[in-house]
Amino acid sequence: MTTENSTNQEMAEGLIKSLKTDASIEAIARLNNLAVKLGEGGENDIAKRLLEEALRIYEKRYGEDAGIATMLCNLGHRYLDQNDCVTARSFYERALAVHQKIGSPIESKASALVALGLAWQREGDDRQFDTSAAMSRSINARTYFQRALTIYQEKLGAEHLETAACLMELARTYRLENISTGFWVPSSPDETELPLRYLERVLEIRETQLGHDHPDTINCLFAVTFGSSNAGHKSRSRHYFESLLTLFEAKAADELNPLTGNRFLYLVVNVEPYLSQDENEAAHQRLIALFPRVFSESGGAELTEV
Repeated sequence: MTTENSTNQEMAEGLIKSLKTDASIEAIARLNNLAVKLGEGGENDIAKRLLEEALRIYEKRYGEDAGIATMLCNLGHRYLDQNDCVTARSFYERALAVHQKIGSPIESKASALVALGLAWQREGDDRQFDTSAAMSRSINARTYFQRALTIYQEKLGAEHLETAACLMELARTYRLENISTGFWVPSSPDETELPLRYLERVLEIRETQLGHDHPDTINCLFAVTFGSSNAGHKSRSRHYFESLLTLFEAKAADELNPLTGNRFLYLVVNVEPYLSQDENEAAHQRLIALFPRVFSESGGAELTEV
């Protein structure tokens, strides 16, 4: 245990003891907020201890309300961070039940639905080829994301970033389903294009709301480029690939790093079939200029998926 970890542990135990003399909503809120901060810093075990104690006392004193639902979701997040998807789901399900019971704002229900979708999705991100189980997990994830998406579109609007985030997770779920099962059979010809359409819609929203150079927009542009090439769309694949290259060529040298170069390295393999020999050579030279260590020594580079 590190010195910092030990200090955080002592601070957490001190706060828990203080609840014996002050178990006000404000005191429990402070404990909850500290737990969130520690969890985001990687101290999940300490965060869980704080949240479990806060939840126990709050529920006993104040019953089920929005505060309980918040703590349940926060606990779920800590377990999800540790890849305990089953336990995370149990807390998210309880949170959703509380929101439904007390009539919380529908956006709060949507947040719990997204969390449930993520828990099902990440449980299926193990790449174990159990087709039946993978399909079941994917269907559950898609169902929760779709329910949340409907709420966000109706309450926040089609251009909202929460709507975009939900569309992004839906697209990711389709892709993981394809990886985990080895195949994906759309229910109709139109559904074949769904994941790519979702990604392109996310890109439109993020470009408008965040700008072309925002990290979330760039991440989506990588995903769209990969998705269009994977779907066999020659012109769209080339267009998005060129957009990525142009965007990074406009960046300062200190903004370019090997991890991004590795993402391009992975992407090039998928885009190359849609480029002529001259275009391939030109793209390779541009990438060497951007990421010389990665593309000059690509044989030893570690590939990173987009």
